[in-house]
Amino acid sequence: MEFTSFIEEYEGFIKARSRAVARDAAEGDDLYQKATIVMWQQCVRLSEMEPPAVRAFLARTIKNAMIDLRRKEKRLASYDIDMPGQSFENDVLDKMQLQSVINKLSPKEQDIIFMTYHMGMDSKEIGKQLNLPATTVRSHKARAQQKLKKLLEKGK
Repeated sequence: MEFTSFIEEYEGFIKARSRAVARDAAEGDDLYQKATIVMWQQCVRLSEMEPPAVRAFLARTIKNAMIDLRRKEKRLASYDIDMPGQSFENDVLDKMQLQSVINKLSPKEQDIIFMTYHMGMDSKEIGKQLNLPATTVRSHKARAQQKLKKLLEKGK
């Protein structure tokens, strides 16, 4: 079965399932898009499955996409929390100091730190962007964090 046939057959199911687990219409649309992409990627595999198995696969795909979205939101929200008692000037100075320390890292380490803390990406997503395995990204990130810690302690 080709992809357009899958879309025609399962579009209603994917939309309904996406909207059922989403908090709002926009999130439902995001989940629908992610499930459609996975369906396109797995078209050959899905064509060998029975319809109930395809629906189960798509339902699980939508659930996983929702979990990924919520985790990403949680990571991004944790970076936006302001520290109580800090003034704007101190916050700006701290960020400037941190940026000068980050600039001492290698370009690859800078990219990994930026993607992790500013874009909220996980190791797998970063690995896809940098063409590296997720395990390599995690080890680079750990080394970069250690370097940052030492450089910040030196600066105090």
